[in-house]
Amino acid sequence: MRGLVIGLLFTFLSTSIWAGTWSEKQYVKRTFTEDSDLIIVYTDGAKEYASGCHKSSWSIKLANDQRRGRAYSTVMTALVSGKPIAFWVNTDRCGVWNYHEATAIQIYSE
Repeated sequence: MRGLVIGLLFTFLSTSIWAGTWSEKQYVKRTFTEDSDLIIVYTDGAKEYASGCHKSSWSIKLANDQRRGRAYSTVMTALVSGKPIAFWVNTDRCGVWNYHEATAIQIYSE
């Protein structure tokens, strides 16, 4: 019985945690932070990854200041250099303000 409960818990958590994908490459149009843990990013030409989310609008909420700092630095680098980025986006639900919820960022040399 205990094994069944652990197996069901693992199955539930693994499907909800890993429901995501990398977005297509896109360019940062603007970004801001506020007096919270959020980084907000607006991009060009994104599609809807989760039902009801605003296209081209991203909310990034990370676990600590170091991770937020690295993510914001990546976004700002993409903004000022004109390099494209991609987000690891949650495909199950929207984040704050019905923006796409992202948990990781890649920047490209192109």
